[in-house]
Amino acid sequence: MDFLKDAVSNAGAGQNSASGAMDAVKASMNEAKANLGDKFSGTYVITNVNGLALEVKGGSQINNIPIITWRMDSGDSQRFTIEWLPDSACYKITAKHSKKVLTIVGDRVVQSAWTGTDGQKWVIVEENGIIQFTSKLNGKALDVPGNSRKEGTEMWVYPVNKTPAQQFKLTRSS
Repeated sequence: MDFLKDAVSNAGAGQNSASGAMDAVKASMNEAKANLGDKFSGTYVITNVNGLALEVKGGSQINNIPIITWRMDSGDSQRFTIEWLPDSACYKITAKHSKKVLTIVGDRVVQSAWTGTDGQKWVIVEENGIIQFTSKLNGKALDVPGNSRKEGTEMWVYPVNKTPAQQFKLTRSS
C-alpha cells in the first residue's frame, strides 16, 4: 500500500485540500490496477500438463488455422507473445511466427488477425504454478479435448472445470 502513502503525501505541490489528495490516490490506484495484469506479459512456449506444446497447425500464417498440441520442437509456431490490455483487463495471445492472435470461433481456438473482439481476449489465472486461460467472450477455458495425449489434437474452449485438460505451464522464450 506504499502507493497510497505516496499518493497522499504527493497530492500535488501547493495542494492541501482533501479533494486533491483523493484525486492523487485515485490516480495511483488506477495506475496500480493497470499494472497488475503485466504479470504474464512476454513470449512463452505454452505446454499442457502432458508436456505437449500449443502450436499453430503446420506453422501456417493463414487465418482460422487451428491451435493444436504437438511435441516441443522450439519452432516459432510454438511461441506466443502474451500482452496485457489494460483497457479490458485481459491479455492478447499472439503467435510469434504469424503475428496472428488466438481467437474463439464457435468453441474452436484458431489464429486470426487482431480485430479486438472479446473472442481474442483472455483472462489468465495462476494457481500453484498452473495456468488457466479463460475467454472473455464466453467465460470458457482453453481446453485439450479429453486431456488427449495425441499430437495434433485441436484446442477448444470448454466450461471451466479445473481438470488437467485446462491446466498449462508457461516457459519463457525469446
